[in-house]
Amino acid sequence: MTYATLQDLTDVCGARELIQLSDRGDMPVDWIDEAVVTRALSDADELINGYLGGVYALPLTNAPRMLIGAACDIARYKLWKDRASDEVVRRFKEALALLTQIQGGRVKLPDQAGVEPAAKTGVILTSMPERQFTRDTMRRF
Repeated sequence: MTYATLQDLTDVCGARELIQLSDRGDMPVDWIDEAVVTRALSDADELINGYLGGVYALPLTNAPRMLIGAACDIARYKLWKDRASDEVVRRFKEALALLTQIQGGRVKLPDQAGVEPAAKTGVILTSMPERQFTRDTMRRF
């Protein structure tokens, strides 16, 4: 499941910027190279899943708006590479901070219906050595 679409990213940064960022010389200058943008969005999805995988069962069925925004900011940063402006870098860092807060449980993700997605379930197994100090072993003291 992808969190953001080409249209979402276009809404965030505009078609003109995407044309400039996706121009690799293969397409006419007035077209967005969808393969380049799709790759950046896919990279953003993988990064987001890396943060969410330990907390939520993936894939999420409905991406909350906050994840769509984070995916757009991450993809935009990846498209800019090392030429990113201060605003692009700031928004990328804010997206990573949000993902860290989600991963740590300080921010919960609602779905479109306002319900939190299913948490990752599992069984925790523990083992301990036998008690050394019991009533029987301490009777002599």
